[in-house]
Amino acid sequence: MVKSSNEKEYARPTTALKHKIVLEKMSENGGNAGKALRDSGYSTSYSKTPQKLLRSKTWQEVTEEFFPDAEIAKKHRQLLEKKEVIVHGKDSKLIKTGEIDVNAVARGLDMVYKIKNRYKETIAVEVGKYRNLTDAELAGRIAQSKRFFMKK
Repeated sequence: MVKSSNEKEYARPTTALKHKIVLEKMSENGGNAGKALRDSGYSTSYSKTPQKLLRSKTWQEVTEEFFPDAEIAKKHRQLLEKKEVIVHGKDSKLIKTGEIDVNAVARGLDMVYKIKNRYKETIAVEVGKYRNLTDAELAGRIAQSKRFFMKK
């Protein structure tokens, strides 16, 4: 319990509850974690690095509650085994086949994988003035820099 300025006690929302609110906002906005964090009351600076939230143990627990791995695997299997195609008519009218919409399933799985932080992070390497150096030359420059900074 926390006391407010007028000394009344109130319950502080749990981290799990706050994460559930963020998850709900992500579902509404198409999976944008930064926007969901801002819309849920988190600071702008925290919302700029949503990886902090996505890597937390509580976030993993909340997402497992809403998106159990067994259900994701089941949907993934359905997608991989899908043989029929939903056909569009002449005027782009949808002819219902009673089958799963593969594109919708793929988008849904993509969103869930993002929410559950299952994609590997990509690391961007900036190509600059050192791009033409060999590994040996680059190692020499690094060693030279280390010696320079160790002196100080």
